[in-house]
Amino acid sequence: MLDASLRAEVQAIPTDHGLPHTALSASDGFANLVVLTPDHVIRLNGGRFPNAFRHEATVLNHLPRTIPHPVAVAHGARKSGGEFLIVERLPGENLEQAWPRLNQSDRGRILGELGRMMKCLHDLPVAGWMHNPWVSDALATGQWRDAYHAPPRFFLRLIASAANERPDLQGLLRSVSGFITARLNAFDDGPESFTHTDLHFRNVIVNGGHVTGLIDFEGSRVGPRDVELDMLVRSIASENGGAGSRYPGTVATLRNVYPELFSHPHLVTRLEVSEALWHLVQLHHWKAGDSWTSDPREALTLLIAGDLRERVGRLLDEGLASRPQSSESR
Repeated sequence: MLDASLRAEVQAIPTDHGLPHTALSASDGFANLVVLTPDHVIRLNGGRFPNAFRHEATVLNHLPRTIPHPVAVAHGARKSGGEFLIVERLPGENLEQAWPRLNQSDRGRILGELGRMMKCLHDLPVAGWMHNPWVSDALATGQWRDAYHAPPRFFLRLIASAANERPDLQGLLRSVSGFITARLNAFDDGPESFTHTDLHFRNVIVNGGHVTGLIDFEGSRVGPRDVELDMLVRSIASENGGAGSRYPGTVATLRNVYPELFSHPHLVTRLEVSEALWHLVQLHHWKAGDSWTSDPREALTLLIAGDLRERVGRLLDEGLASRPQSSESR
């Protein structure tokens, strides 16, 4: 629900840009307020990530149509602080919502289209418009609570910051430091690509058995392409801690249409480090009593015990021919 003052602000934004503001409805948004009209999506942030929406608008204006995406209609600053972004509303619903009603053929077609779109995204020549200002700002100013998908070389500073936030976890954080140190040789100076970084099923819009577009590019940046798998695997993994997928067939189909995404010889090790970095950031945000996620200490404890290597290794095996596979060739 929108309170009166926020509704007035939201109504004024499309009006100022010559757009209708009727039939406003709030929608789910984890980091931003999302308001829908029949033809547009209005998003508002509080300024935590400086220029995040300006970056997204720039990206949407440069992406080729081979990667379906919404058109950025308007972007600007909110009077109360933060930014707003208006984009066209794509037909359909997100893949997470649609999945239970999709038949096997539609699921396979959609996942195949998603894999080809990811490859197109990663194959784009690196250009200046891909530079993400808020990510660079977080790294440069030491705002480690906002350093999502930080390059592994920053891990010691991220751990030190997490230790200030959670002095009760000194022993665990020392173990995490050793865990990451032992795996740094899996990261080389290989080619980097333009990546979405937040490509879970809620950011894939589908309609009539096809992908109509990818959304929410505010975190997009240049980096290793397998950072895409970090978020995707986390979002499709079984909620009960098992090794299966909540969306069976996802890995097998993506591997079939985009095998290069899975080709790094130390992929599981790299995903272990990405998982550690993710939860180190989350330690800055979780407080006792929070229900939006469990205490990240639990995930870090399981990680260094080898739990993720086993679960993700088996998940990434989906679709492979039945032949011997080393844990680093999955």
